Amino acid sequence: MPISFFIWLQNQGPFADLRSSAYVYPVVLALHLSAISLFGAMIVATDLRLLGWALKEGSISEVIGRLRWPKRIGFLLAATCGFLLFSSKAEEYYYNPFFRTKIVLLVLVAIHALVFPGERVR
Repeated sequence: MPISFFIWLQNQGPFADLRSSAYVYPVVLALHLSAISLFGAMIVATDLRLLGWALKEGSISEVIGRLRWPKRIGFLLAATCGFLLFSSKAEEYYYNPFFRTKIVLLVLVAIHALVFPGERVR
């Protein structure tokens, strides 16, 4: 996509307002980081159960089932807040190689979730 699209995006009213806000931008950023932490913690808890190192009181499918919704909520909140943050400074992120790496990894996580939805684990 051409850079002109990203410049146009960040200059749209809600995103320009978010960028210039002294209070809303930090709150959205804090929510984004908290959601990433929630999502990551649910993945770690799931992995620890799969390895048999934690949460042994329930079966694997039971533990994965209990953690599915918190994991989804964390992912959706992180993605939503991330989109808002990106849209408010789209031109800056367009040139950032670390941001591009983060997006590639996020797409790989999404593909993994689609290929291995978790319902098949017994």
